[in-house]
This record gives sequence, structure tokens and C-alpha cells, in this order.
Amino acid sequence: MKIIALLGSLRKNSYNRQLLNEIIELTKDEIEFEIIMPDSIPLFNEDIEFPAPDSVKDLRDKIKRADGVWIFSPEYNHSLPGGLKNIFDWLSRPVEKNSGQVMRDVKVAISGVTPGISGTLNMQDDLMAFLCFVKADLMTSTRIYFNDIDRWEDENGNIDFTNFRDRIDKMIDEFIEFVKK
Repeated sequence: MKIIALLGSLRKNSYNRQLLNEIIELTKDEIEFEIIMPDSIPLFNEDIEFPAPDSVKDLRDKIKRADGVWIFSPEYNHSLPGGLKNIFDWLSRPVEKNSGQVMRDVKVAISGVTPGISGTLNMQDDLMAFLCFVKADLMTSTRIYFNDIDRWEDENGNIDFTNFRDRIDKMIDEFIEFVKK
């Protein structure tokens, strides 16, 4: 199974990258992840929309070929980080004039961890509204949204996800089944 992992944080050892790395390790025999970072996509600009920049074309092609998309993102100011919003601005637009956009019917899951109190629920709700708008096939049965994640951080900034394994395993299992349907 090939999955595009959209990472909302640019920080090298972000909590969400660590969550993604944990899930990559747990699913290495079942899922091949390709990670897309927000800084690989230029800011959306209608002046360069047709034809789209090569990095945007590549992202669209990767999503079309993938079995699904799994988003891992923090919450900034009770919403999506700007880089992730920019990716979705590109993905919401038609590939060519008067054509459809790439997210329609794509299987999508959302996860997020944060040191804040909301556990990324505000970001996830905003993202769900967008994904419904573009008619993505959104997995809503299970989401990961851990708050106060920094409580589990060691002196090197690494998170121990042991206490969260039941929820992580549940989401992995449900996502694999969701994508297979």
C-alpha cells in the first residue's frame, strides 16, 4: 500500500514527524509512505497556476497514484499551519482549466499531536471542512489528536509513544481497512 504523508510542520524533529516516524516503523511491512513537506511547494499564485509548477504537478501525480493520504500536522493559532493550507490551496484547484481537482475520492486520514490543550482538534475540524468541500473520502471513525505531548518528551526532545500505542494501533488498523475498501 502506497500512502502520501503530508507533514504540516517544517521542524526537523517535530512532534508530528515523530508520530509519523512511529507509524512508519509500525507499518513498515504494510505501508510505503512518501513524505511531502510544505516547503517543497511554492506559494499558490494564480499567475503561475496554468501550467502549475513542476513540484505541484509532481504532488498531484503522486496523490493520483497513491492509495491514500495521511496528514500529520500541528495546530497553529487554532487552525492549519500556513504551509499545509498552501498545499491544499493548490490541491483544490483544477489540474487544467475547466477540469476537476485531484483530491476527489482520495482516501484521507488526519492525525496531529501538540503541546497545546486542544490536541489539534481545531486544525482537524478546519481540515475536515476543506476535505469535504473537495469531495475527498475522509476517514472520520478514528483520528489521533494528542494534547500535552511535551509531557512525554525526553531530554533530547524525543517522544515516547508507548502510552498511546492502543490508539495508534487502532488508527493504523482502521486506516488500512478504510483504504482497502
